Amino acid sequence: MKIQHKINLWITSAGLLITFVLAGFILYESFEISYEMMDEDIHAAVKADFHQATGRAKENHRELFEELLDFDDTYWIKVFDEQMNLVYKSKLAGLVEIPYHEYKDENEDEIENEGYLFKLTIPEAMKKINKGYDSVVPFRVNLVDVKLDGKAYQVQIAKDSLAIEEEIEELIWIVLVGFLMASGLLIILSYIITGRIIAPIANINRLAKTYKPNQLDRRIPLGENRDELYILSESLNKMFDRLEQAFESQKQLTADTAHELKTPISILMLFIDQSSTREDLPADYIQALMVQADIVRRMNRTVKQLLELSLLDFKEHLNLEQVNIESLIGIVLNDFEIAFEAKNIRVISDIHKIHTLTGDREKLLLLLINLIDNAVKYNRDKGEIRIKLIKEKNEIRLSVWNTGIGIPQKDQSDVFDTFFRVDKSRSQKYGGSGLGLTIVKKIAQLHGGTAYVESTPNEWCRTTIVLPIRDREN
Repeated sequence: MKIQHKINLWITSAGLLITFVLAGFILYESFEISYEMMDEDIHAAVKADFHQATGRAKENHRELFEELLDFDDTYWIKVFDEQMNLVYKSKLAGLVEIPYHEYKDENEDEIENEGYLFKLTIPEAMKKINKGYDSVVPFRVNLVDVKLDGKAYQVQIAKDSLAIEEEIEELIWIVLVGFLMASGLLIILSYIITGRIIAPIANINRLAKTYKPNQLDRRIPLGENRDELYILSESLNKMFDRLEQAFESQKQLTADTAHELKTPISILMLFIDQSSTREDLPADYIQALMVQADIVRRMNRTVKQLLELSLLDFKEHLNLEQVNIESLIGIVLNDFEIAFEAKNIRVISDIHKIHTLTGDREKLLLLLINLIDNAVKYNRDKGEIRIKLIKEKNEIRLSVWNTGIGIPQKDQSDVFDTFFRVDKSRSQKYGGSGLGLTIVKKIAQLHGGTAYVESTPNEWCRTTIVLPIRDREN
């Protein structure tokens, strides 16, 4: 899982948990407040009625209570005297019974005038009183202590809480919809926020992916805030400084080594050539000198390619001019004529008229030499080489196809790496150094192009160079 998704999940989960707890708290408080308000209204109404009736005591208390407790028929009412004798009950109280229940504080003996809920099973007679009643209806029951002409009474009064439950149900739906909307908004906002948090890291990652060995002089821009990302970018830049220094040292060492080897190899080749012409040496000694001469020539070719590759690394700029690519191909084929005849290789050219290409003539010539050299070196006797040059849209495609040993599928993406050889024993047989295709791809990339290889092992191999057609650059 990506870090952005993880952060998004954490923020969303935390936000949803907080929203859920807040929604639950709102519902609970709404529920409590609604019933508290209902309790307060009932208490206030009952006490107000009894207060107004002070001094109006009658022998028949029932008539007085009926007059005082002039509530509608949906109220369930019972009145008890000090001895808890029932002195009055309403019509609804005569139909169903609600248990008497007193709430007492846990720490004190005083009765708390707090209401409680009781669910009533509704008989048919009650349904006639209120057609909205279902089979089971919740009632809010309150105990109200009152006095009338010095006598204490307790009123047990209950009222159905259908209206409150409908309001609570509606509030639940409102809170639920609000919760879903808030969740969606939270997910969107968290995604945007995490995107902004991760953006600098993604930018660093993108820049790091585009780095190539010849682009180690590039650095990651440092942000304005000296935060953790600033420190990370600074550390990566220091790492690139060390890598650049190491690569430059390696390239310099390679170039210096190749240059130092050039002179002694030339002297050694001269010595072998001179020795091979002497008539006083035994024939087997002359034969051994010829073997050593082949080894020295391979060494000289490797050193030469190392110098060419070092030159490409240190001098990556191009001397652009209008180059006749067809003419260059002709020059290279003419130079390799002796090599073609030595292995009886047939060369087939399919060169479309390209006119000119903007590029570095010397480097393109070096590219062609290495391509044809590989096609000859790894070809078989009486084999074939096909050279095709075409123009497609704004590109020039040059492919060199040859019969021969080919390249396994698993190695085709690695053949352009420096010193990579498919088989060391094969390289010793054919004299390969693992630098030819490296130079080819390097020159193609300097021209803004690319190179790739296709092959069927033990049958054929094709190397294709794609170069963009561009305006001349200074």
